[in-house]
Amino acid sequence: MTDAVRVVLAVLLTGVLLGAGVPAADRAQETRTADRLDETATGLADVVARLSARNDPTPGGAARRTLVVSIPPGGSLRIDPMAIRWRVGGGQWHARRVPERLGVGRETLRLPPGRHRLHLSLRTERGRPVVRVTRVSGD
Repeated sequence: MTDAVRVVLAVLLTGVLLGAGVPAADRAQETRTADRLDETATGLADVVARLSARNDPTPGGAARRTLVVSIPPGGSLRIDPMAIRWRVGGGQWHARRVPERLGVGRETLRLPPGRHRLHLSLRTERGRPVVRVTRVSGD
């Protein structure tokens, strides 16, 4: 076998290996992102549950928590009145339900990739308990 044939075979073999490895690496990255988003949504839902279980709602929202959530690149998280939802890229939305209605100011609070400081307060609004979620500016 000549050196030229060996070089061509080496290049072809490298291309085949990269072609097989890159999609697997992409899937692994998507899985890591999905796991992080699921942990973030679950942790946030747990904070909402503890806040409402351990405190009484007040008109001024005396029971409060502030936390920082990190949304990884390629992911997005949104908070609507009934759930915390997340997805990777343009994929399917997943949801974590919460025990109390979430007040987000608008219909939905959208969190793009990055770090976000959130302020949660348990309030009484229209005679019902609501966990008001607001993004703290500066993050």
